[in-house]
Amino acid sequence: MTGSISLVKQAAPWLALAVLLVLLERQALAGPLRGGLEWQLFKVQQATGQIGGNLLKPLINWQNFGRMSGRLADLEQRTKQLAVDYSRLAAVEAENERLKALLVQPGGNPSQVMVAAGLLSGSRGTMVDKGRREGVVEGAVVVDAQGVLVGRVRLVRERVSLLERPFEPASRMAVKLAGLNTTGVLTGKGETVVLEGVLQAELLRDGDVVVTSGADTLYPPEIVVGVVSQVLGEAADLTKGAAVELTAAGEAVRILIESQ
Repeated sequence: MTGSISLVKQAAPWLALAVLLVLLERQALAGPLRGGLEWQLFKVQQATGQIGGNLLKPLINWQNFGRMSGRLADLEQRTKQLAVDYSRLAAVEAENERLKALLVQPGGNPSQVMVAAGLLSGSRGTMVDKGRREGVVEGAVVVDAQGVLVGRVRLVRERVSLLERPFEPASRMAVKLAGLNTTGVLTGKGETVVLEGVLQAELLRDGDVVVTSGADTLYPPEIVVGVVSQVLGEAADLTKGAAVELTAAGEAVRILIESQ
């Protein structure tokens, strides 16, 4: 009995609300009341949607900015690579013309261009399959099919010749930047090469083509060696330098033997 009374007390407010709605319905007042509630709910929903949209706008804009930044970075990288490729092409074309002129020295004495099968790796270093029997001499300059420097002949045997490569620790050559007055010394570091001794005031940029200057008499001038890959040093230093990427290929190299 006590439980039934408790249930009736709990349901009383809801029963009163139901009776009130019936009376309002009969007096045609429930419609406007219901409509007002629906209108308020619509306004709340609309405001919530606007707030959500405003919160999402910065996120969407940030995503768009990220995509645009990525595209700009990609475009910048492609432009830089095109500039490097153009510099290489211009330098190679100039070197090809120089090699053609080298074939005929003043006075009509031709220089010999000997084609070797390629570079051979041995216990003592890099070799070519041409030697004393073919007329190779110490100090002869070796280039690839495009005229890019491979090295120079250090030691001649009967059938093979040992080369000194630019990256070997003992290698040092006077170089400059193609089309510029910037000069320095290219030094071998074992597996890499570094351009050193460039005055701070001289122009030096990534992508610049490095060629021999001829100042050390070991190599003829204007032979392409490689491309600057990274400028090194601080602005406060007296001189600066750069890491250089060697660009010679190892197939069908040419040995240049100047006539005596």
